[in-house]
Amino acid sequence: MAELNFESYERVPFTIEAVEITEYNLEEVAKSVGDIQTDENGNRYIKVDRRLIPALTEVYPGYFMTKMDKKNRCYTPELFAKLFVKKAAA
Repeated sequence: MAELNFESYERVPFTIEAVEITEYNLEEVAKSVGDIQTDENGNRYIKVDRRLIPALTEVYPGYFMTKMDKKNRCYTPELFAKLFVKKAAA
């Protein structure tokens, strides 16, 4: 059986645009990713259209929506902080 020879690669950096989802912009974000719902405690969230955002089923205030080209993605605050840093102003 052949041995696998792994090599190191770096991911090419790319720029995204992002917005933190809040109670104030929840309805506007929902237009891009799903429908507003209310949980049993009265908290509003977005029930995500899995055809648009396959990795999540629900998006809450505090999450982030990103845009790159014409593609939207949503991230939990923890994952967003691990993957992205704010770009310095030019």
